[in-house]
Amino acid sequence: MKNGIPVKIDVRTRQVQAGEKKDYSQGFEGRLSVKNQTLYLRYDESSETRVTFKISEDGIDLSRKSGQMRLKLHFNEDGKFETSYLTPYGAVEMTCRTDNCGFDYDEKAQCGSLAVDYRLFTGDEILGEYKIRLQFAA
Repeated sequence: MKNGIPVKIDVRTRQVQAGEKKDYSQGFEGRLSVKNQTLYLRYDESSETRVTFKISEDGIDLSRKSGQMRLKLHFNEDGKFETSYLTPYGAVEMTCRTDNCGFDYDEKAQCGSLAVDYRLFTGDEILGEYKIRLQFAA
């Protein structure tokens, strides 16, 4: 990760799957870059897992790459996004429904935050409910 400026990123997530709630909180070293009115926030969640948030007028895109697995989600006020979760065993078709999506960015201070609440479905079956709260600062 060479492009952009270094930032500290704090991520808090909550997931509810099959009635079981899990909370997760961790800090990361990442990079912030801005290109054509689009903000990119990247960090390595582990040695194999790269996470990228792309924030634009169209909404927030989340990409996760880990080994052979790939997932791309799109969050916006329209609320529905069809996607495929690519795994070594094949693709799993999913629907992402956005319940809440917000982003704040202070360009001078080079810091900001985002909040996303969403649900994932495969067919009519809900896979889980998720909340992401992320803060970053240079």
